[in-house]
Amino acid sequence: MNQRVWILVLAGSSFLAGMAVSSLWQGGGHSDEAPYEAFADRFERQFQLSPERSRFLRELLYFHHIAVQRIEDRHRSALDTSLGQELDAEAQRFRALIRDNVLSPDQRESYDRLLAGTSQSFPPR
Repeated sequence: MNQRVWILVLAGSSFLAGMAVSSLWQGGGHSDEAPYEAFADRFERQFQLSPERSRFLRELLYFHHIAVQRIEDRHRSALDTSLGQELDAEAQRFRALIRDNVLSPDQRESYDRLLAGTSQSFPPR
């Protein structure tokens, strides 16, 4: 089994497990992926992603959001300058995952130009 399929299987099963747990916690009235819906919609339209790549993007967004929440939770009780560094490292890892696994090689240059022009946090925190 090649590495990409293996990653997709793990990501998919983790995503489904997360959805199951999330459905148990729906009493809060919000979804963990809600902050990224508008971003995902714009990104899908701009890069004309196939349904498969759109699903993978949304899975990455979900896992990134969970990773950011875990980092913030670890640092919430104390002000620590390493929080920003850790969040930046997670964002950089996430951007590389999108570039290398969601976009086709011919879309990557456009993506790189898009990132070069952003002064705000990408993806949004």
